[in-house]
Amino acid sequence: MKNILAILAIIAMFALSCSKEVESSSGVQAPNKALSAQVKGGDVDQEEPQEGEEAEGQEEEATEEEATGEEATGEETEEPQEEEPATPEEVIAGFVAAHFPEVAIASISESEEGYEVKLEDGTQINFSADLEWTKVSCKHSSVYTFVPESIVPEEITAYVVENHPDNTIMDIKKTGFGWMVTLNNKGKIKFNKDFSIK
Repeated sequence: MKNILAILAIIAMFALSCSKEVESSSGVQAPNKALSAQVKGGDVDQEEPQEGEEAEGQEEEATEEEATGEEATGEETEEPQEEEPATPEEVIAGFVAAHFPEVAIASISESEEGYEVKLEDGTQINFSADLEWTKVSCKHSSVYTFVPESIVPEEITAYVVENHPDNTIMDIKKTGFGWMVTLNNKGKIKFNKDFSIK
C-alpha cells in the first residue's frame, strides 16, 4: 500500500511539474509572438505606407499637377489684345509731330495717289496711299527755311554740305530713279537709289 501511494505521489508531482512547464513555455511564446508581430508591423508601417495612404498621396500629387497644368494652360491661352491699326490721320499727325513740332496741320486731302498735307506755316507734304512720304517742300514755309535733316537721307545731306556748303535743301522728292532735291538757289540735284549723282 505504501508503494502504491508513493507511486501516485510521484505521478502527481510529475504531472504537476509538466503542467507548469507547459504553462511557462506557452506564456513566454505567446508574448514573444505578439511582440514579434508588433515589431514587424511597426517596421512595415514605417518603411512601407499602407495602400490607402499611398493612393491618397498619389491623388493629391495628381490634383496639384492638374491645378498647375490648368494655370499654365490658362496663361498660354491668354492672347494679347490686338491694337487697332492707326488711321491715316494718326500716321500723318505722328510724322508732323516728329519732324515739324513747331507747326500744326492745316489740312489733309486725299486723292488717288495718296494724301496731300498742308501745314499752317506753308510747308507741303505728300504721302503715298500706303502712307510713305513722297515729297516735302519748305519753299513757302514761314518757320522752316529748309527741309529738316531728320527727313533727308544722310548721304544726300553729306553731299550737299561738301559740294554746296552755302546752300540748304528746300525741297526733296522720292522718284522712280531715286531722289531729287531742290536747293535754296533753285538748283536741282538728282540722286540714284544708291545716292550717286544721276
